[in-house]
Amino acid sequence: MPSVSIVLPTRDRPERLLTALQAVARQDHQELQLILVRDGGAPLTDEARGAIRALGFPTTIVEHDGPAEGTARARNRGVEAARGDSIALLDDDDDWTSDHVRRLATALDRDDKADVVYSDVRIVREDDGSERLIARDFNLSRFTRDGYVPPSSLLARRAAFAGFGLSWAALRQDGTDYFDYHHTPDDTLDKIDPKALAQNVAAYAVFAYLAADAQGDFGSKPGKVTPPHE
Repeated sequence: MPSVSIVLPTRDRPERLLTALQAVARQDHQELQLILVRDGGAPLTDEARGAIRALGFPTTIVEHDGPAEGTARARNRGVEAARGDSIALLDDDDDWTSDHVRRLATALDRDDKADVVYSDVRIVREDDGSERLIARDFNLSRFTRDGYVPPSSLLARRAAFAGFGLSWAALRQDGTDYFDYHHTPDDTLDKIDPKALAQNVAAYAVFAYLAADAQGDFGSKPGKVTPPHE
């Protein structure tokens, strides 16, 4: 069974962070490490530091003061500090069932050709308590068209990050109403705010220009994608 490093980025959400730390604490997987990355903002509260000290496995706190560097860089800092065979991502506003890491680690251990495994996800709206379930088997052709898998549902081999590189930028769109429309009959272009669409097009255009003009390969090179065997 692979050992697992949990990377948990946070910034100025102390109450949510405590909930995420509770999710980490109740994991029943045997070999764990926590890397908590504070991406700027206020110092960690005494309650958060106490919850981290109470964990029965190794922990590392990576702290960055000053302006936030963004989710991508924060996760990279966590991955760089990871020592486990595999890495699980947990955002500070997400929660896990107690068997989440163990079941993913078991799945990864069962197939030595798999680099990444993921779980189903339940989306709960805080305003009205309504829920949506995202549960899809992997399909390569569909994934290339609609590849959204919530990061907190992933477990990846640490070697995969070395092979494919780390994320270096994040387009931080407002995704507040994302799950109100995604994968529903209302997931149509007319539901999109024209100003928001124009802003996203502009952002992606600049991103593509910078990528095309940059030197190097962003830490990874194109390679053959092999779909998982049945």
